[in-house]
Amino acid sequence: MFSDSIETIFSDNANIGIFPFGDEIYSLAETPFAHRINLDNLETLNTVNVHEELGIVHHTSHPHTLDGIVYNIGQKLSLLKRPQYIIAEMDCTDDGSGPEFKNDRSRHPQSTILSPWATAKIVATVPSRWPLSMGYIHSFAVTANYFILIEQPLSIFLPDVPLNLLRREPVASALKFHSNKKTLFHVIRRNQQGFNRSSKSRQVFSVPSFFFFHTINGYETVDGDTNDISIVVDICCYDDPSIINCMYVDALKNAHTNPDYAKMIRGRPKRFTMKLSEFGKSQRGASQVAQSKLIVDIGCETPKINYESFNGKPYNYFYAISSDVDANQPGMLIKVDVLKETFITWMEPNAYPSEPIFVPSPDSKAEDDGLILSTLLYGGESVTGPSRATLLILKAQTLEPMTKVDIYCETAIPKCLHGWFFPDLKTTSFSTSKQNGNDDLEVTKATN
Repeated sequence: MFSDSIETIFSDNANIGIFPFGDEIYSLAETPFAHRINLDNLETLNTVNVHEELGIVHHTSHPHTLDGIVYNIGQKLSLLKRPQYIIAEMDCTDDGSGPEFKNDRSRHPQSTILSPWATAKIVATVPSRWPLSMGYIHSFAVTANYFILIEQPLSIFLPDVPLNLLRREPVASALKFHSNKKTLFHVIRRNQQGFNRSSKSRQVFSVPSFFFFHTINGYETVDGDTNDISIVVDICCYDDPSIINCMYVDALKNAHTNPDYAKMIRGRPKRFTMKLSEFGKSQRGASQVAQSKLIVDIGCETPKINYESFNGKPYNYFYAISSDVDANQPGMLIKVDVLKETFITWMEPNAYPSEPIFVPSPDSKAEDDGLILSTLLYGGESVTGPSRATLLILKAQTLEPMTKVDIYCETAIPKCLHGWFFPDLKTTSFSTSKQNGNDDLEVTKATN
């Protein structure tokens, strides 16, 4: 079904996010294509057909990097087996793969430059719970020793895909939400030796059904008295996938006249805790129940953390945009304290911010010592252009504004999804200083 016509089934418009694979930068979507980008001029250097490179028909838009190794979850199909989720490992370190590995053309003898997917290793596989469907996965979580694959009950029914092609309907029309099924957390050891032979390498926990796009963070805790390990995963959750229907053009145009629109898009950040020692007490083949709780009662989406220092580790803060479109000021940036279960906000009338990106201060001493970058769009701008956007820079600790830079464009500026901060190699540090009672951004340039 997918082997000969991958380009006819999926768009190669990889416009969801940007992610660094070592010193290479790629734009990604949930389709099996990736575009390598030149950061100097944003031109596309080459396009990677991930299905040809790794044999997968899907991968998430949110890989993870741990010690220079990039991990991502994909999905594979087989005539003899049910659909499988795979975890791919891509060594993007300067010296981790070695020159022999970089220059190995045995898998792709026609290649002159190998992409990260061409030399990737599949380090784990998990069968889908459905024989003819595979779950929708947009993101996942990692900890120091585990991958956490969240199999939500929103699936794509594979026999519908060729029928939808004949009807000229999108792949998304094959999505089905099984509200009576549970959401499953597959907790998988990162050391995969003997993975397929040892059931303890994968433990499964369940909770009542929910839908999500984005995990916030995950980490491990150890009980000081019993040494029991627990996995904690924070997620921006929805009761069901109605938010997908809110993204169609007609739904957006009619949002103000739809009394249920705000309810359809309302989500909340929740914490899920899984005690690994409890898993052995469940019946063979059964899942153990995960514990869940609300973190704060405000809609949060596109969450970001101090990723460089706290991904997969216990953390204190995350940053997000508001998903409460019926709030008095729906265009909010939010900082959440997950320990105190409190939040603060920044807002400006008629301004709608993008995903907040955290940039740590050089030699920072605190988790939230740094800046928040976001771009603002404004209501009432021309749908064809010209229009205005603003780069907003806030203090991460207080969400106090530091500076704003207006950008005017002759065309309309679409709202973005996910971005990444790439530092100028000539810029080594920044600091804030008070001048005339105002906060100014001071950039220190490298001298060597």
